Amino acid sequence: MIKDNLQPRVCPECRGVDIVYDLESGEQVCSGCGLVILSLKIDDGPEWRAFSQEERESRTRASLPLTPVTSTLIGSPNRDSRGNQLSQPKTFQMIRLQQLQKQIRTQGSMERNLSQAITELDGLISKLHLSNIVHEEAIRIYQQALERDLVKGRNINDMVAASLYAACRLTGVPRALTEVSEYSSISKREIARSYRIIQTELNMDIPNPDARQRIPRIADSVGMSEKVQRKAVEILTAAKNARITLGKHPVGLAASALYLAGILCGEKVTQEAISEASGVTEVTIRNVYHELKEFIHSKNLI
Repeated sequence: MIKDNLQPRVCPECRGVDIVYDLESGEQVCSGCGLVILSLKIDDGPEWRAFSQEERESRTRASLPLTPVTSTLIGSPNRDSRGNQLSQPKTFQMIRLQQLQKQIRTQGSMERNLSQAITELDGLISKLHLSNIVHEEAIRIYQQALERDLVKGRNINDMVAASLYAACRLTGVPRALTEVSEYSSISKREIARSYRIIQTELNMDIPNPDARQRIPRIADSVGMSEKVQRKAVEILTAAKNARITLGKHPVGLAASALYLAGILCGEKVTQEAISEASGVTEVTIRNVYHELKEFIHSKNLI
């Protein structure tokens, strides 16, 4: 605290003149009786309180942009920010500004390519219900492929789908190639080919997918309990440690482990239902099921 010598005041409570100014709180206080005479500090923080990171993120109304490649676009040319109708001259002016903005954002071939790719990627992100982290990673991968001329002569949508699949693999988000193919309307063969090109040319060290991450989505689709899911994870963990899972498709492993766990826990679900939920054939589920069953019997894991 420092004494307020610039503007002498008299305490209205005790008539004392020894007034001090608290720099931290921005208050003028009487040192005799402790009365706060004047508060000068403005609270520039939010008017709400948050007790967790999730609450803070949900209540924040403004923040920095998440990605450097996205930008604000001019919206409806005939209404202002409050939704009020604009006059005809203003409407023509906004239409002209929209045209100029599009030209500025897509001046070169790379910019036009990236703009088209981001539009396609936004649609896939929305359909697959993926997070901003996956979105940013997919844009980063596509940008690298674009800078290395990997997109040249290839279908943009194929490369976008492959970049998104690679981003899911890198971030550990359980999305199968079948799901990306379904929502992008591109064959698995084309996505897989573009994915191999990206992985090879960019020297990406992508970890193998974990079959245990596929369990919740399949189990929720067929209505299996948490008990069955935990048992399936236990079976796959033991099988992975014994190197039984090498060379097997993660979705097939997850589906077969769920089928086996359901039998062991008394919640049997048909192979047909699990096959529809996972996209794996019943033949694959049966073959892997028999292998897992033989393994847990030999290890007394029942």
